[in-house]
Amino acid sequence: MITYPLDLIPFSRCGSILTISSRNSSSSSRLIYKTLSTRNYYTHNPPFLPEEFFEFGLIKRDHEIPYTWQAYPHKLELLGEGGETLILAFVNENIFLFRAENTGLKLIPCNIFLVQNSPVINLIYLIDWFIRGIHMFRADDHTNLESTISRTAAGIGKYRRENPYTITFQPKVDTSTIQGEIFLRYETFWDKSFPDFD
Repeated sequence: MITYPLDLIPFSRCGSILTISSRNSSSSSRLIYKTLSTRNYYTHNPPFLPEEFFEFGLIKRDHEIPYTWQAYPHKLELLGEGGETLILAFVNENIFLFRAENTGLKLIPCNIFLVQNSPVINLIYLIDWFIRGIHMFRADDHTNLESTISRTAAGIGKYRRENPYTITFQPKVDTSTIQGEIFLRYETFWDKSFPDFD
C-alpha cells in the first residue's frame, strides 16, 4: 500500500466530491461519510438520503466505542475514551486514507447498494445505483477487511432487491495499527471518437 505523509495532505478541498460531517443531531454521535456532489440522484424517493453513504463507528473486540473528534486543516482525528485514535486525511476529491491505533473502523450503512464484489483479499467494491458510482475499500496487510449484509443506521433492510452492507476494518491478532483507503468513483463517459480498428 502507498503511504502518504498525513501531515501534508489538505483535509478537504473546494469542490470535493466526498466529505465527512456531523449530522448535528442528538440521535447520532457518529460522523458521516457522504458526498457534496450536486449530481442528479435516482428520483423515486427512497426512504434514505442517497447522498449519505456510511456512519463511522470505532470498534474494539466487536463492540462499538464512543468517540469525540477534532478537525485540523490537514486531517480529522477521532478519539476514543481509552486512547484509541483514528486519523482521516484526504488525498484528493475522490479518495481519503485512514490510520487507526488500538481500534477498528466500522462503516455503518446509511444507504443500499446494488452489487458487492471482492476481487482479491482486502479489496471490496460496492456499486451505488443512486449516485451512479462505485465505492472502493482497501486495507493494508495488517488489517482484516470484510463486508456483511446488515441494516442501515436508520434500521432499513433490503430495499428493491438491494442491500445495505457494513464494511469493517479490524486489526489482525497481534497488530495495533491498521491502515485503509476509501475511494469513490463516478461513472465515466467515453468522449473520444471510436478508434480505427485497422
